[in-house]
Amino acid sequence: GEILFAVENGKAIGTVALKNMGKGRFELTKLGVDKTVRKGGVGAALCEEVIRRFKAQAGTTLFLETNTLLENAIRLYWRLGFVELPNPVPSPYERSNYYMEWQEEVTA
Repeated sequence: GEILFAVENGKAIGTVALKNMGKGRFELTKLGVDKTVRKGGVGAALCEEVIRRFKAQAGTTLFLETNTLLENAIRLYWRLGFVELPNPVPSPYERSNYYMEWQEEVTA
């Protein structure tokens, strides 16, 4: 997998990981943005880079697991093209109660 950082003035202000689960499945995981720069586009930029790298590796499924208490993050994921689906396997995360998969927009 890969761990990505957003850096400003030599300081990490955000991070996210792209975890290779095998067989074309990748997990977007561990998104975090410094509270002093939230709503500034850092989280979106990190997630967009994860999507770009997922596509570059010809992945078949990009998913994430989160918690419904993280409403701002869920709104971001929706804007980026993730949709809520039933989790196909039991979650390894104790606090996870919300599963999403990224679906590339299809243009006609």
